[in-house]
Amino acid sequence: LNEGLILLANNKQVESKISGSKSVILTAVICGILLVGVIVWAAFTKSANDIKNKVAMTVGETEISGAEFEYQYKDSILTFQNQYQDYLSAFGVDFEGDLGAQQYTEDQTWKEYFISNAVAALTERYLFLNDAEEAGYTLPEDEKKAVLDEAESLKEALTSMGIDFNAYLKSIYTKDLTYSAFKNYTL
Repeated sequence: LNEGLILLANNKQVESKISGSKSVILTAVICGILLVGVIVWAAFTKSANDIKNKVAMTVGETEISGAEFEYQYKDSILTFQNQYQDYLSAFGVDFEGDLGAQQYTEDQTWKEYFISNAVAALTERYLFLNDAEEAGYTLPEDEKKAVLDEAESLKEALTSMGIDFNAYLKSIYTKDLTYSAFKNYTL
């Protein structure tokens, strides 16, 4: 009987050690998975931030940041949606889905279409601005004020409805868009 109790006690100790080892291994595995997840998240976040701060394209001597390019890309989508709002279903584009996986034409996806629109708009804008600058032309203060007043009116209207303007900009365009950058992009 004593041998049976000793054997039973030894089995309990072994089971306890195995159970403890399993807990340590499980904890180590979970910590490892979390660590890998944090490293991947940090690398992705750094990569995304690097893209925003890098030059997306150049027009003449002007370098266009990734943040400005993303703003223009989203603006080309919004412009399209507003312009063709009554006919969107006829185009067969799902704006909630992956635009890169949806064909616009046989040779171009919707994402490529909107990217080309953004490139064209930025090219036109900066060629015009560069030409104007070379010719010594500057936007008259009253025209600058009109553009800035329009941005401020939009901000005030949203604020009066209880909508944070910066949150609005981030949700519509990009998480990195600030009111100051928005004003610069619209001038």
